[in-house]
Parts: sequence; structure tokens; C-alpha cells
Amino acid sequence: MLTALRILSLLLVLATGTAACGEAKSNSATTGGWDAPVVVGEDEIVPQIVSGDLVAGEPTRLLFGLLDVSGKPLAEPDLPVHVRLYDIEESGEEPAREADAHFFWAIPGSRAMYEVDEITFARPGVWGAEVEAGDETVRVKFDVKEQARGIAVGEPAPLAPTPTAAGAGGDLSAITTDAAPDPDLYDLSVPDAVAAGKPFAVVLGTPEFCTSGTCGPLLDTVKTVKVDYPNMNFVHVEVFENLHSPEPTLSPVVEAWRLPSEPWVYVVGSDGKVFRRFEGAASEASLRNAFDHVT
Repeated sequence: MLTALRILSLLLVLATGTAACGEAKSNSATTGGWDAPVVVGEDEIVPQIVSGDLVAGEPTRLLFGLLDVSGKPLAEPDLPVHVRLYDIEESGEEPAREADAHFFWAIPGSRAMYEVDEITFARPGVWGAEVEAGDETVRVKFDVKEQARGIAVGEPAPLAPTPTAAGAGGDLSAITTDAAPDPDLYDLSVPDAVAAGKPFAVVLGTPEFCTSGTCGPLLDTVKTVKVDYPNMNFVHVEVFENLHSPEPTLSPVVEAWRLPSEPWVYVVGSDGKVFRRFEGAASEASLRNAFDHVT
């Protein structure tokens, strides 16, 4: 089980201080030019990109954390953070987009994240983010891919069967490790939700075995937001089967959705195609934005 967990674990930098996407060279903090070495000072901040499956042409968001020079995560809700995005191969001086970053708790009171939502990267390649946090400005590079590792926006939701409460004889503990499960999330399988012809959201993650610690909080956020969207269906699917055995096994859903990490939230339209997807953690605001616009 531990090997499988390591394969699935989202490499959240606020837990390990390690970059979560691309090679180290394309997720290294810089000051000055894009290839300058890090200039370390007492108040130096280091942005670490958490988004690991950014794809050109897909509506997405940039998710990142902030570390201090010692590698300690920063969590200052009132710290103003502004981001300028650069298509470095086109121009390293003129930003393609800039916006204020939104602070939220990926793990309430413990792990903070920042996100810039509703981004579409024009092309694959090396991009840069200039992060202005308070009095500090630091640059970081990251990769935007041509093809997604996971199921991408516009692709049909995979029809691999997923567990339901009915199939488990009403025993939710057999199909979820959520300590306080919402029964609504286990009424339908993913194929059922597609067949219903309504928009739906599916949470793919395991609260109990999640090594990043964000699976449970992300599921809780979805449960909080869902009450305002009676026009949608909601499904939670564990990434493991045989939850009560000493060695739970990976669910076929992992291969079907091509999950490179966990957790994920996929928002699917009434046509059965993926409308938006959220990796690792998501704020109520970003989820509501997606739920407001999916049809």
C-alpha cells in the first residue's frame, strides 16, 4: 500500500518543500532575470508551484504555496499577493496575464495555498510567474504541457464503474474513508451520473490514506458547497478498494481517469464531458465559479 500511496501522493511543497511539477530546473525560484540564482535574504519568500498537470489551451488555474527562506510554509491571509504570468519563450519582460492571487486554507489552520483562477495558457513550454508578496518579488518557472496526464477538459468522463451505497448494502464505511460521509455522494456511480444528463462533480481521493493531507479537506469543501447546487449531482470515489483489509488495493478508477496524483475534483457537464478539473486543493470560490458555469 505504501508504494501505491507514494505513486498517488500529490507532492505538496508545503509538506515537503519539494516542487510538485516538472523538473527542478523549471520550478526553481529566481530573482532578477529568469535564470538568475536565488538571492537569499532575511525576508526572502519562495513560491512553489503545486499545479502538476497544466495544459495549454485548457481553462485552468495556477496553484502555489509560499515558503520562507528556511523552507517553512507561510500562511498570512492578509498578505497581498499579486502574480504576473510570462510566456518566457515569447517574452520574458511583458506579462501575458496578471492577477491578484486568492488565499485559502488547503488544510484549515495548517496549510495555506494561493490560486489564480480562470487561466488559459496559450501554448506549451516554459512559463514564468512573477510573484509579488508584500515587499518581496520573486520569479519562478514552470512547465505547461501539450497533453494532460490525467483526463483533460473536453474529454468524456470515463465510464468505469464506481461503488454506490446500494451496492455496498448501505454500509458507507465499505466504500469511503470519510469520517462523516454525506450519503448523497454515494447514491450514484459515475456512469449513473453521466446517464442522468445533469452536470456533476466527482471527488477522487482518499481521506484516510491521503499522504498530502488535503483529500479530506477538499472533500469537506465540496460537501459544504454542494448544498447550493441542487441542479447538480455529486459523487465521491476512493482511489483504493478493500478499505478494511491490511493492504487496500488501487481502484480501477485510477487507471480509468489516468490519475497522476490525488486528490482531484472533476466537474462534468450534462454532455458527459469534463468542464473543469482541480488538482490537490481548491477554494470554495473556485469551485463555485465552476459550478456556476457548467451546463
